[in-house]
Amino acid sequence: MTTTLDRVRIPGRPRFGGVFSGDTTSFLVVFGIGALATAFGKLPWWREFLLGGAPESTGDGSALAAVVLVLSGLSARAQLRRGYRWADPAELTWLVSDRVPVLGARVWRVWLGWLLALGYVTALGGVVYDVSTEVWTAVGLLLGGSSALTLAVARRPVETGTAAGPIALAGGGALVALTGPPPVVLSAFGTVLLLAAVVVGWGSGSLLRPVAAEAAGRLELVSAWRERVVRLVAVSFLDPLLMLPSARPVRMRVTSIWRLALAGVLGRRRYAAGAVLIALAAGVARLAFPALPEVAVVAVAAYAALMPFGGGLGELCRGLGLHRWLDERDLRLRAAYALVFAGLALAWALVLVLVVALLGVSFGPAAWLVLPLAAASVLRTASRPPMTYDNLVVTDTPLGQAPVRLITQAIRGPDLGVVGALTLTVSSFGPGPVVVIMALTTWSCLR
Repeated sequence: MTTTLDRVRIPGRPRFGGVFSGDTTSFLVVFGIGALATAFGKLPWWREFLLGGAPESTGDGSALAAVVLVLSGLSARAQLRRGYRWADPAELTWLVSDRVPVLGARVWRVWLGWLLALGYVTALGGVVYDVSTEVWTAVGLLLGGSSALTLAVARRPVETGTAAGPIALAGGGALVALTGPPPVVLSAFGTVLLLAAVVVGWGSGSLLRPVAAEAAGRLELVSAWRERVVRLVAVSFLDPLLMLPSARPVRMRVTSIWRLALAGVLGRRRYAAGAVLIALAAGVARLAFPALPEVAVVAVAAYAALMPFGGGLGELCRGLGLHRWLDERDLRLRAAYALVFAGLALAWALVLVLVVALLGVSFGPAAWLVLPLAAASVLRTASRPPMTYDNLVVTDTPLGQAPVRLITQAIRGPDLGVVGALTLTVSSFGPGPVVVIMALTTWSCLR
């Protein structure tokens, strides 16, 4: 066992995440920065794609401010899960060191990453809308205030408000989109958020010693480390189903397959707040970017909102032993989860209806028709059999060699959803597209 009060670098671990190693990570970073910078050279295309050729100037800039607040709400929801509180159990066992500064520095890295991402989207949206200097100041204050408030709350160990706070931020964005306040009011709101961040952050610890890091115990750190390892393995092996969240215990007596499906959803009810945030984001996107394909907006939003609730079915289909122990026919299992997912899709659709009604926007019939297909795509994704790596069918592509069979297995589920969304987007609404969507939905439920 090694005892030290200084930070120890474990041999073999790359510095700065391997960005300057000259390996694949460096190539991806350089390629990504170049692609992101190129977007600012195609402003006419972005205006046509997002605004439909609308005038470059948009007056008070309330639409951009609403987008910033909604994205800040999504960012806050991700950060307030406090995913930075993890530690390698081997280090906890054999290396007796002060781990609090390591966790404290990780808080700042995660927050800075989200701030840079939101700043990039805000900058691109500002030049697309061609807003005035007053709007730039107001949007900057909103972004800075909401980000600072998120950081202040994330440094505290209190778990209350982790769902209500992000929803309040996104709801503020919807309110801004509805009322269209002048830049002076938006700047005042941003200043209030900054002052609230100062108040909440007072007493949260020093820069590298937040109270939340000091309160983290070994059990929590190791549990979060396990989840992180699973996520890394899922990305490395192109198996996104491994990242589906596990359920928490629920007080419910499971006596049938139908109650099992319901219990799996109730055990993941903590993701209901994320589903509400996504509904708010879809409504604000419809208002701020009227030229975006409405079918794609609803399809992507519904799939992202419902996918975390498919973890129970995913565990049953990945674990063949669990499936055999359950002793239920595959068709009956799919029917039970299809019924539960249909109820979830209906509940989420009601939230979206409320959002678009408050914002004064609407989605066409084709956008609502894609909802059953999105729920069926979640079912098809979660019921995918375990990944096989025996025959990858590697083929040459312009970007290098690609494992075609592995990619085909990875995209099982969203594939039919993409086909249906494209069908509704490129064709006029009528009996033909309705039949196609019904056929794809049925097939997704059965296979």
